[in-house]
Amino acid sequence: MKNERRKKMKQKSLVTSLIIVAAIAFVAIVGFFSQNFSYKRLESEKIKLENELKESQETLGKIQAALTEANKKTAEFESKLKDILKAKELEAGAKLLGEQLELAIAKAKEGVEHPIIRQEAKNKKLLEARLEAHRLAIRGGFVDLKTGREVRIRGKGGNIAFPLEKDEKGNVTGIAKHKKDAGGEFKHVITRKLSPDFKGSKFLGDIKGGVQPDEYVHKRKRKTD
Repeated sequence: MKNERRKKMKQKSLVTSLIIVAAIAFVAIVGFFSQNFSYKRLESEKIKLENELKESQETLGKIQAALTEANKKTAEFESKLKDILKAKELEAGAKLLGEQLELAIAKAKEGVEHPIIRQEAKNKKLLEARLEAHRLAIRGGFVDLKTGREVRIRGKGGNIAFPLEKDEKGNVTGIAKHKKDAGGEFKHVITRKLSPDFKGSKFLGDIKGGVQPDEYVHKRKRKTD
């Protein structure tokens, strides 16, 4: 009887052990498969993310290339626009200079005052223009304030112009001299800067080399009794 009990207990203990071993094996197998499945899932997610990153990088590269091309075209457009604006500005400047030169052309035996009067008369009354021309001629050295002597041009005229040069505020800074070349175009020869006032002015006829070959000093005739 006792032997049977012992035998049964051994069998029961063996079964229990087998059940425990089987449970442990089952847990291990489940853990293995679970871990293996998670690893594969992570690998899949990793590959997916890497592909998305690669696509994003390719897209970013395309966008950067497009931006570079756009910036290049923008720079080309701005350059062309600047050239057009500069050309228009030069054209407008040339037109304005042409109109000014027409007024600034000295006729036969004229001094600088007559061309200045014609230029100033565009924005001033005739009397004001004459007074301003006389003041500018003195400050430019073309007229001697003390003796009334005046620098005039030789010849028939029409080939020399005296356009006024002004600063950005419109103040006259000098009296330029342009002369026609062989092709009939006026070319800049010299600019006589204005003295700050009458006292500081020096008559060109009293300066060595002040009067050019196509100019001469005109002396005012004295009135006789």
